Amino acid sequence: MALWLHYHLRLSLFFIDALNATMKQTLIHLLRIFFFSGRLQAIKPGPLCRAALVALICMKCGTAAALTCENSGDWSRMRIIAGPEKITMLPGDPIGTQLTWWHTGPELTQVFLCSNQGIGGALTYVGIGSWLPGITVDNYPVFSTNLAGIGIAFSGRVWVNNNFSGWNENQNLPILASLGRAYVAQSPAPVGTVVSYTLVKTVNGPVQTGVIPSDYSKVQFGPAEYRTLEPAGGSWSPQFLELSPIAIVEPSCQVQDMTVHMGSVSGSEFHGQGSVAGTQAFNITLTDCPAGYNTLQYTLHPLTAIIDREQSVIALQAGGASGVGLQLQNDQGPVPFDQAISFPYTSGTLSIPLKAAYYQTAPAITSGEAKAAVEFSITYQ
Repeated sequence: MALWLHYHLRLSLFFIDALNATMKQTLIHLLRIFFFSGRLQAIKPGPLCRAALVALICMKCGTAAALTCENSGDWSRMRIIAGPEKITMLPGDPIGTQLTWWHTGPELTQVFLCSNQGIGGALTYVGIGSWLPGITVDNYPVFSTNLAGIGIAFSGRVWVNNNFSGWNENQNLPILASLGRAYVAQSPAPVGTVVSYTLVKTVNGPVQTGVIPSDYSKVQFGPAEYRTLEPAGGSWSPQFLELSPIAIVEPSCQVQDMTVHMGSVSGSEFHGQGSVAGTQAFNITLTDCPAGYNTLQYTLHPLTAIIDREQSVIALQAGGASGVGLQLQNDQGPVPFDQAISFPYTSGTLSIPLKAAYYQTAPAITSGEAKAAVEFSITYQ
């Protein structure tokens, strides 16, 4: 934040069992032909029986063709899941706090076309974050992001038989959701997905602020055999989905640019080196200060040379008046530069009272514009 003193003083704030039912029934019928009237006895299958069994099993296995898929109308190399551009963190939020609602991406109902039966899909985490054991959101696993203390969780659904499955979670990582469906009669059948995510706080206390890039939020969806989740055959390519970048910021007070008019000061108002004239009181007003903090500290960083650090006097900008500098004071006297100064904190609106004055620094004073610049910054605890 910059304070432009004299005609204007400007402030700005800086601030993740193998046989099917049909086969079992057929084998039962086959074994029953060896029961005779009179005494029952167990008959071990001879060569012809073994041959019949082998032939039967081969016949049954031959009817289950492999699942094959190809990319279809909704497929693209990458999809973006939109969400908030910025999330404000409160330091008092405990570990496990869900920082966003579940944000849901586009409903994709025909990413792949799959032939034969047993159609399902698998949603897999392929970002560069790490799984965080022991932290879940609604039973969904959480992965780290590039920001310490911020994690991300995903959920997904599969589209088969012209409807979506329920939201599904899976702990067999890196598969996030085992999106299996029952056998379907339609072939080829469209297969699609919809993905949802949320952010979660993974530490107690402060978190790292910054931007979460898409590398930490990438997932992929592909068709799979619904019982084993083995990838389907065919010429398909996976559908990737990722989040738009999200900024994590700390809550802060708002400050408006302001101008402090120093007015015109006559040289006759000074009485030698160390004297002051033209004192002007002003307030730095902070609004919309959030709850959750205990203390506030402000710091003044001069943007011109410091003439007298003890008296908090800085040089004026070149090309104007000479023989004088600018002094800043608070209710305790000269304000130490480049040093954090505590101030009572309350949520809502705060006003920090300060004073600015011209300070004689040389025996002779020449007239002209008298401007100086100071940066104003705030920290919270």
